[in-house]
Amino acid sequence: MDEKKKDDCTCKRCQEIDSMLENPIPTYELTLSRDERKAIEWIGYRYSNGDDHYNLLCKCDYISEHKTSNAWDSESDITFLIPEYIAWEIAENAEQEDGNYVYNFPCFANEFADKLRLFCENLV
Repeated sequence: MDEKKKDDCTCKRCQEIDSMLENPIPTYELTLSRDERKAIEWIGYRYSNGDDHYNLLCKCDYISEHKTSNAWDSESDITFLIPEYIAWEIAENAEQEDGNYVYNFPCFANEFADKLRLFCENLV
């Protein structure tokens, strides 16, 4: 397809892509090590920072040495590119965890909980 036709395409998908490029959704980055991802798995259904957190992260694009279907299980760090609306869902889940509207991440190591707390506190 020549360049002119590609730029003039009026199909619905091309219009959606053009719209996204004109109005990009703000994103936040969160880098998780393998051990941090394993901690999220270990929490599981018991707290919102387990399965709910995992499900939200799975909706995000990511940067990894091994961008494959099983990147979550790779040894390398993964940097998640989290759209603003998902970042706010992560923060809301953490706020509601103990009912006091503090960012709470039970059962995580202090360093990992602090990392997630900082992520939530820096949302604008």
